[in-house]
Amino acid sequence: MGLGENPLIPLLFIMDNEIIINLLYVFVLAAFLGYLVISKVPPLLHTPLMSATNAISGISLVGSIVLAGSQHDLLTAFLSLCRFAEV
Repeated sequence: MGLGENPLIPLLFIMDNEIIINLLYVFVLAAFLGYLVISKVPPLLHTPLMSATNAISGISLVGSIVLAGSQHDLLTAFLSLCRFAEV
């Protein structure tokens, strides 16, 4: 697979416009709500919350490494390698 080939792009052509708009709506709403929740956290709780967030990120990183090394289809390996490269 070349660098410019994204296996998820054909899914956008298959999906109905209404589904894409609904997914975009949920994404924007979740981002806005997440920003509001995080901005209301007092500084005293910031360190413990960040510690828990880093632990969850580490768990998902280990899971992505396991998936990348297992014998799954190409899409699973690609997505887990993308998660590994995100860090």
